[in-house]
Amino acid sequence: MHRPKLDLHPPRSLNPLQWMWVLWALLATSLLVISAWAFATRFSVQPARSVRGSFESQTPFVDVVLPADVTLSELLIINGDPVVVGQKLARLDQVALHELLDRLRQDLAENAAASTCWRDPSLPPTSSGETLSTSLQSCYNAKRRQQLAREQLMHRRHSLQRETALAVRELVLRAKNTPPAEQKILMLRAALERETLNSVVRDVEFELADLIQSQDASRLHELTALEADSAALHTRLLTLEEIAADPWLYAPQDGRIERLRRLPETAARAWDVTLAQIQTDAPNTYQARFVIPVSEADTLHVGDPLFVTLAGIPVPQNRFPARVQTIKSMDTSASNASEVLVRLSTPDQQTLGILRTLPAGTRSSMQVDLPVQKLSSMLSAATDRMKRSF
Repeated sequence: MHRPKLDLHPPRSLNPLQWMWVLWALLATSLLVISAWAFATRFSVQPARSVRGSFESQTPFVDVVLPADVTLSELLIINGDPVVVGQKLARLDQVALHELLDRLRQDLAENAAASTCWRDPSLPPTSSGETLSTSLQSCYNAKRRQQLAREQLMHRRHSLQRETALAVRELVLRAKNTPPAEQKILMLRAALERETLNSVVRDVEFELADLIQSQDASRLHELTALEADSAALHTRLLTLEEIAADPWLYAPQDGRIERLRRLPETAARAWDVTLAQIQTDAPNTYQARFVIPVSEADTLHVGDPLFVTLAGIPVPQNRFPARVQTIKSMDTSASNASEVLVRLSTPDQQTLGILRTLPAGTRSSMQVDLPVQKLSSMLSAATDRMKRSF
């Protein structure tokens, strides 16, 4: 019997020929990767293209606001006047202000009376010659309609209950005067008649309960609306009392008066009106943006150069160099897009002057020239998305 021989020597290292094949494999793989990347950097997946965007000038202006329902008495400024913060710009009509305050106080009192009316579920007594406000008269009329609807259902319920009692009584009396063989039939008819009419009465009672619940909800809705109106009127009253105590419009900022509106002195509007704008000395700002799919936005990077063409500016001054400022995802259930903010470059004073001449709030469409998309950039974007996912 032969015993197995154990080889206690360590394994031999690769011989030179094997090492040569390993080096050749590594070299071939490296050359393949380098060639593929060079091909990807030269191969264009999508040519240069243009997308539409929006441009808005945000030249710093501060509004001088004339409050709603307030009229001017005197205007102390004209277009182009320099002003300092706290300077008086216009005087408000005090007589009209006090009349407006009296109307607001009267409206608050009427709202309070109407709220009291809606809080009380009963119908308040009124004399025939009494003059009521519109809201109070509306409350009285609504409560009368509600009371009439309840009384109609209650009257119907009482009528059905009376009919039930009479019908059952009649059948019971007839049963007493009939032979015993027919009494059971008449008593059964009386029971069926009683149950049928009681079911109808229960339906009317359910209808009455639903009506009362609906009327309570309507009363609560009216009361909530009146309380909201009263709160708004109270806030408005406090604001106008402050204005009446100092009936002047003051400059909120240093600067120069622009776009002054000539309003009739007797005209009062139900909304706040911008009387003028004060142009400040702060530097102008601009905002340019466009929206593209996320797959295309991933190929862009902050600082990438672009070219922007603005509509409404003569050629060739309408073409500006620009750079990507921020890229923000707008990925929602409805869209899968990204918003790209662009910073316009102003290499010369002439271009800067063109942008400065645009008034605040100027909006324009723009055309953005995007660069050629290479296969390498798309592969890099896909790799970045995979890294973010993991």
